Amino acid sequence: MSTPIPTIAIPDQPDVLKPYTTCKFSNGLAAVSVDRLPGSGTRYRSVDTAQGVKRISMTDGYRVLLSFPLTDYFANLKVETSEPGRYADDKQASIQEMEYIIEKAIANCI
Repeated sequence: MSTPIPTIAIPDQPDVLKPYTTCKFSNGLAAVSVDRLPGSGTRYRSVDTAQGVKRISMTDGYRVLLSFPLTDYFANLKVETSEPGRYADDKQASIQEMEYIIEKAIANCI
């Protein structure tokens, strides 16, 4: 008769992103809708930049909609963790996306 192999319980890793989903500010701005990134493993989202479309890796994350009291949504905040080794590239792509959005907005105002 063989001895059963004991199972070792591996604790779940703490959700390091969770604190970013409950933010409240002194001016009333607060998270009013929070959605967890579905699925598991590495997923990607595409962003438009002046250099073309780039991909941002996501291993976990939340979409947090921020709003002031009694108003429509103010901001769509993406709280995400990148695939290991891709953080610098993902950060650069995200910055380039924001710069591109600003450039287009300015061009449309002139």
